[in-house]
Amino acid sequence: MTQNESVKSDLFKFKSILIFLLLFCGALVYWSVRKDPIHEALFKESSPQAPPYTLQIFQGEATSLAAYRGKVILLNFWASWCGPCREEIPTLVSLYRKLKDRNFVIMAVNLDENPNEVIPHLKHQFGISFPIATEIHPNEGRDLFKIGGLPFNVLIDQKGRIRMTEQGARNWNDPKVIRILEQLIREADTDGSPQSGTPDFDNEGNPK
Repeated sequence: MTQNESVKSDLFKFKSILIFLLLFCGALVYWSVRKDPIHEALFKESSPQAPPYTLQIFQGEATSLAAYRGKVILLNFWASWCGPCREEIPTLVSLYRKLKDRNFVIMAVNLDENPNEVIPHLKHQFGISFPIATEIHPNEGRDLFKIGGLPFNVLIDQKGRIRMTEQGARNWNDPKVIRILEQLIREADTDGSPQSGTPDFDNEGNPK
């Protein structure tokens, strides 16, 4: 083999290794993104429908998931005694401020034994403006959504499909998370306006 041929052979090997490394790194990035449940939500258009679920809005009337059809719903199960829940609340507050005027709603389902005692204090402490609800039938959410621990989040799209379930606190103020939610909201915008019966709330999360 001549020196020129040897150089060409080495160059070919180098290019092959470089291409392999680039493809390998790209695959790692792709799968690391896809493994995050919030990213997976974008690819789950064939997800199952959310089950019928009726809740009692704190200091308001009864409502249901069906009443929010046409909106993206973030169903957040939490309790005052749950440390990670408290850590997550400020990020939910920030998220809701950004997206509340869109086809998006956060419904925080409180699972405390004495919600009337803890909810007013926590609303004031964290400046919660999204609606807070309690269960009409105790433990129904745990059974319906297979909740193993708190906090527990369920992301439901405008057609009532469950796009994500996740146990554990998340930073909902993360720009990447917000972009994904905005993409789901754009799908809701494209599908048309929410149902006329969709509940409305004031700036403090109280029913109007």
